[in-house]
Amino acid sequence: MKRAFAALLLVCATAASAGVLDTALDLLLRSLRSFAGAETLKYSLHYQLEGERVGTGADWVGWRLSGPVRVATVDEGSALWRTDGPVVGQVTDWELRLRLLSSGLPDNTQTELTSSGFRLELDDGSVLTELVDDPATLAPETDIPLQGRMLFELGPIPGAGGPYPVRYRATGCMGVEGSGAGALAGKRGALCIGGSLGFPGVPRGLADLQEYGRMAAESGFTLVMH
Repeated sequence: MKRAFAALLLVCATAASAGVLDTALDLLLRSLRSFAGAETLKYSLHYQLEGERVGTGADWVGWRLSGPVRVATVDEGSALWRTDGPVVGQVTDWELRLRLLSSGLPDNTQTELTSSGFRLELDDGSVLTELVDDPATLAPETDIPLQGRMLFELGPIPGAGGPYPVRYRATGCMGVEGSGAGALAGKRGALCIGGSLGFPGVPRGLADLQEYGRMAAESGFTLVMH
């Protein structure tokens, strides 16, 4: 299965470079359906999100993010991941919250990333949402919210540009479940990110982060479903 999916990603990259995104997307979605009976489904994807500040507190700041999700492809010459694969879905209104549990940046090693409202709509009709307990129901349910952190102590990522030139590493994992009419409907799994959050300036502490009206998030992520 891994070899087949790797071959698929290569085909997607080739099609994307030729500008035939519909063909690449069709190949990806057909592959999702063909793997639907497999015990474990594993995908490498990439998101580029942007959003606005929606709340602040004594030790936290939150943003609401949306943006496209692409197939993550591999450059044959360097074996590095590429982020220009075909778009296969959209993240909408994901609320990401950053807590600073100790004072001072960039040497703050006590941070916490949590979220609510994660929703990824894939073009084959699958919808992925965060696997969390619904407080409106009486019976306890599976509860695997995002557990993540910012890695401010690594320093900013060099070479970043655009409206959010100051980027710091971020990582974390959460449980997700599938619904809708696509290949991942009725399945559960884990989504693990390893990317960055971008800001318009260099934050010196929580007060600066709370002043930024907008921010960006970019990450490759692994999706494993069964």
